[in-house]
Amino acid sequence: MYARIKTLFNESFVYSVGKILGRSFSVVTMPIFTRAMSVSEYGILSLLRPFQELLRIFFEMGASASAARFYYDSDAIDYRTRLFSTLFFLIFGSSLLISVLLLLFAEPLWRALVKDVPFSPYVVLVIFSALVTAPAVLTRTLFRVQGEARRFVKLDFLYTLSIAMLAIPAVVIFDMGALGPLLSTLIASTIFFFVYLRHLRLHLAFRFSRSLAKQMLAFGLPEIPVRVGNWMLKSIGQVMLQHYWSLATVAVFSVAFAVANILFELVINAVHWAIQPFYYQVAKEETQDKSDEIFAYVGTLNTTIILFFGLCTGLLGKELIWIFASSKYADAESIVTVLAISAIFQFLFFIPSRVFYLEKKMLYLTPLLLFAVVINIGCNLLLIPEHGAVGAAWANLIAFGGRSVLGLILAQRVHYIAYDYKRIGKAFAVFMALMLARYLIPAESAVPELIFKLALLAMYPTLLYASGFFEERELRRARELFREQVVRRVMRS
Repeated sequence: MYARIKTLFNESFVYSVGKILGRSFSVVTMPIFTRAMSVSEYGILSLLRPFQELLRIFFEMGASASAARFYYDSDAIDYRTRLFSTLFFLIFGSSLLISVLLLLFAEPLWRALVKDVPFSPYVVLVIFSALVTAPAVLTRTLFRVQGEARRFVKLDFLYTLSIAMLAIPAVVIFDMGALGPLLSTLIASTIFFFVYLRHLRLHLAFRFSRSLAKQMLAFGLPEIPVRVGNWMLKSIGQVMLQHYWSLATVAVFSVAFAVANILFELVINAVHWAIQPFYYQVAKEETQDKSDEIFAYVGTLNTTIILFFGLCTGLLGKELIWIFASSKYADAESIVTVLAISAIFQFLFFIPSRVFYLEKKMLYLTPLLLFAVVINIGCNLLLIPEHGAVGAAWANLIAFGGRSVLGLILAQRVHYIAYDYKRIGKAFAVFMALMLARYLIPAESAVPELIFKLALLAMYPTLLYASGFFEERELRRARELFREQVVRRVMRS
């Protein structure tokens, strides 16, 4: 089992490095944009980014999930060529059609939903960017299923670097405001459309299989409402905020949300990139009892890591806002902790939900998300008019928390996995104790406060050990690895 876990974490590490490298430009650009743009201009950018994400969901048509799942059905080259060729023509044709319809008919709807952001040129740029970006999902999926994480990381890094190198001068030197990043994204996406296509060329031919298309649509299309539901859970608060409050309030919420999620996107999201093909491969090569044992163990480790990064964000929220934004966004501090806990539940949901993909029962996700979205919208309607960004943050937490609990219950009915709830409970207890301990932090000066927070973070693994969280086999394995490293260093010296 440890060999499997080692492979998973090796892949996760590479994806994490890629995420860190890619997001490092966001780390650089976010402080620049929040300082160079007015709060209202940053609010425009904050509203358009979720819209671009929504477009990508419909343009990709669940292709990533379909390609990753069906790739393992046959090792034949001919089959995999038909698979990727069919998906390519399906994605590009449908996204082109949707783009034309949006450009012709979507402007009145946009004006009704978003009052302070013009359709042209802002939304037009977003539509074209999403169109040329959509087919790239196939190249990324191919790298993932082939275990070529380094190539995946390299291309994503270069793509993000290109956007940043174009966007920073556009905002700082040419004072283009929100248009700068949007135009930069379109230019870079157009160039990399051909770069991604070049890497996919060996798996493409002028072939289209109707039978494969039907199977993949049956599998992938149910992911669209799932991803739309996820999008609504994350973005509906911003959309509703701009109806009751100003673009400045939207910008403050956006900064708090970005800060609360940045560590999860850098590390936990990378782990999940590696987990999906890992699950498929383990289920294919191991017995069901053995694969379920591995899945349960990975779930425990994943939960522990998620809680640690939630603790990091909850404790260091004020410092992260100071780094990524400015004093204009000081109000974001009051909601970072709530959004950090919301992010914990958001990513915990992905642990049990993998069985829906494994069992090809994606339709089970739809009622889950429908429930969560209804709760989210209802809570936003109740809380946002009076409480603004604070209300949107709490609505986010309630919705993600409810989805995680119900998702676990439903997933266990579809495919039971004996998670170690005792160990997971200990991790939650340590997390809660340290989160409560932050109220003991002296607020007299910044340096002692920061030292106290870092000390609390360092106590996380210590308290896990004291609680008996770690198993003897894990401690034994840790000692073996430590001795191996010591011997290796001695031999080198």
